[in-house]
Amino acid sequence: MVMASPQEKDFQKLYREHKSFVRGFMFKLVGPALVDDAVQECFVKAWKGMENFEGNSSVKTWLCAIAKNVAIDFYRKTKPTKELEEEGSSEFKDPTVSKDIEKAVLSLPMEFRLVVVSMLFEEMSINEVSESLSIPEGTVKSRLSRGKEMMKEHLKKMGYDHG
Repeated sequence: MVMASPQEKDFQKLYREHKSFVRGFMFKLVGPALVDDAVQECFVKAWKGMENFEGNSSVKTWLCAIAKNVAIDFYRKTKPTKELEEEGSSEFKDPTVSKDIEKAVLSLPMEFRLVVVSMLFEEMSINEVSESLSIPEGTVKSRLSRGKEMMKEHLKKMGYDHG
């Protein structure tokens, strides 16, 4: 019987405790076609970087920073296509979130999508988002505001009029 090292045990615990969060977060960033690969890549990077995690931020914030970098890499490699954005899925964790809202989120440029998903869907604080994305709090606020406006514009084009 092979015994797991302390680092392997720590990683297994990290994975068990945060896999649902990371999957939901990555799904909203990269969409259904890429989510499995993105989650795997996120945890591979977390495994490789575990010894460098100093605990100056929460584990959630640290994983968000890793997920952000993975999502940006995937975004650059795949350049979202109309097909990807229209694919949609019922995998969005909140059952009240419609496929149209999902499409609106996926239509956002990545820098806005990261902030919108972090703040509105993952309920992170401005400070946590600022820290995980390495941007000033004012930038978080402006990207959230602009991202919400872009989503409203996208939904309006789809026939929604929220007055």
